[in-house]
Amino acid sequence: MPASPRSRWWPAVHWVMLVAILAGALAMRVIDLEGARSNFPDLFDEGIRAEQLFLMAQGFRPYRDVYAAQGPLLLDTLYPFYRLFGETLGAIRLGVGVLSLLGLVGAYLAAREVGGRVGGLLACALLALSPAYLEGSRLALAEVPSIAPALFALALIGRFQVGGGRGWLIGSALLLGVALLLKPMIVPAGLAVAVALLTRAPAVVPTVVGGLVPPRIERARALADVVLYGLVVAGLAAVVVLIMGPREVFEQLVVYRAGATSAASWDPRASWKEAIQGPVSAEPALYALALLGAMLLVWRAPRRGAPLIAWALATLGLLFVYNPLHPKHLVYLAPPAAVLAGAGLGVLWRTTSAASRQSPRWLLAIGALAVLLLAWDVAAVQPALARGVQPIVDENDLDLHVFDTPAERALRALVPADRFVLTDHPYVAFLARRMVPPELVDPSRGRTRAGTLTDDVAVRAATDRDAQVVMFWADRLRRLGRFNAWVEQRYQPVISFGTRQARNRRGKDRTIYLRADQDFAAARTALLATLDQPLGTEFAQDVRLLGATVGATEVGRGEPFAVTMGWEGVRDVSVNYHVILSLVGPDGAEYAAQEQDMEGTADGTIGWGPGTWLFRGFMLVPDLAAPPGEYSVLVGLDNTRTTRPAEVTANPDELDAPAAGRVKVGTVRVR
Repeated sequence: MPASPRSRWWPAVHWVMLVAILAGALAMRVIDLEGARSNFPDLFDEGIRAEQLFLMAQGFRPYRDVYAAQGPLLLDTLYPFYRLFGETLGAIRLGVGVLSLLGLVGAYLAAREVGGRVGGLLACALLALSPAYLEGSRLALAEVPSIAPALFALALIGRFQVGGGRGWLIGSALLLGVALLLKPMIVPAGLAVAVALLTRAPAVVPTVVGGLVPPRIERARALADVVLYGLVVAGLAAVVVLIMGPREVFEQLVVYRAGATSAASWDPRASWKEAIQGPVSAEPALYALALLGAMLLVWRAPRRGAPLIAWALATLGLLFVYNPLHPKHLVYLAPPAAVLAGAGLGVLWRTTSAASRQSPRWLLAIGALAVLLLAWDVAAVQPALARGVQPIVDENDLDLHVFDTPAERALRALVPADRFVLTDHPYVAFLARRMVPPELVDPSRGRTRAGTLTDDVAVRAATDRDAQVVMFWADRLRRLGRFNAWVEQRYQPVISFGTRQARNRRGKDRTIYLRADQDFAAARTALLATLDQPLGTEFAQDVRLLGATVGATEVGRGEPFAVTMGWEGVRDVSVNYHVILSLVGPDGAEYAAQEQDMEGTADGTIGWGPGTWLFRGFMLVPDLAAPPGEYSVLVGLDNTRTTRPAEVTANPDELDAPAAGRVKVGTVRVR
């Protein structure tokens, strides 16, 4: 039988175990802080958060200046981490990771109130092992930061529930208020608090006959506690909202949420699959342990367990009706499940310890089942935890981040540090340390569906902020038809990346546009300065290659890299040329190839005249069979009318052409 937790060595050992759990959790949260990962490999949502904090560093305030559809305290909570640890995406993620560690401590304290030290340790370990919680702890999002204070609020109200003073209640209310102000979706924890207050242990008063307060007075006292708790939460929220701006908070939080909900259709079957079936199938052992823990609490500690059970059920209910539901929201299930499991198993531990050798066989069987489920949880989550700390490579979108660096360099060249760039992918603007209009820092589809991001809003942001540059990237602003037409009338493309479908409303268009009244000669010079290898090679005396940059010096097989080039018309062009890019090994064989149109429109280079120019980025992916060694990157133009390579005209000293019609623009080593 297990030794009693009251043995002399147990307190010290239990603290060592808690520190070990937290140390292991910390190690998993500081790996690859800057890379793409998890359910958000495009870094769009995290890019919004990063650019919001960057704008705060420039003097803008959330809600009053910066559009912020999350809780009013989120950005101010993450801002110190952003400023203290390098003002990078990794600094923000580090802040979320630290808050997630506090959440683990909160889970320990909340479960310990019911299940003792063993229950607290189990809850902390189970939450640390949850892939969903680890994933949320490594992303610059709002969910995990809101969980930490809510867990502490439950721990404090648990202490108040067994006779603690009103200081515990007020402290819990302040913490729950902070949690709601970080992200209101943590609201099911409020139901747990209400249940705890309404099921508080009866007061014992010597002056009352029998030593107990009459039931009527007990009910009045419980209701008074609920009212006091609500007033503290509401008071804190009112103060924060008044500071942020009531009208702005209402429009950006309430109106946005209501609009997004009404614009999306709710499907009960889909909600069941996503909100309940999905998480349970991903972490079956955790939820089996939570169910076992709930049954044990109903059996042995119904009053103390009722708030935890209410929290879990309310969270399930919220996620089931929440619309639209995203994978990031499912992290809210992990903490109540872990605390339920830990508290219930802690109660079981104390029961078997107290019964000692006289424990009935059915009680030992429950203990054995709990051990098996714990072993299953550890075994099942290990692969998921390993995946959770690995960088993400999306085989269906290999160029996802290939062009981030060239786009960053282009924005730095085109946009002065004190000017704004209007874009639907704030992450690239953040990389370039360039400001986006604060009111358009969140160009998410949810805003479009909710009606808070319209053509008029986008046009007004561009004009009010005097945006000389517009960058389409993430297919958000392309959904605004009138705004697209407005941009094409007033701006011209200067650099484009990857496959371009400029006039397709839902097509990919990673293109930077410059306003027509700007100095295009200066822009050409600035972009040319971003290229590592200046050239002057002409093709068929029609088009000149101004220069090129190979975006990597060394790559692995199957690892994409970018090649950026500048092109200029030499004379009136009557042919639509295609760019041919290839990777040639030391044996002369071709191990990667890419063919792209020059401009991304139906006519292509037809109609180009002397001085017409455009910079383009392309991607190459070394074949998986490519032997290690140094490879040449070759580029040429193919005449789509004759389907033959365009003739190269250049000075012999300038040209290194291993193949007819091809120019060597750089080298890369394949590992």
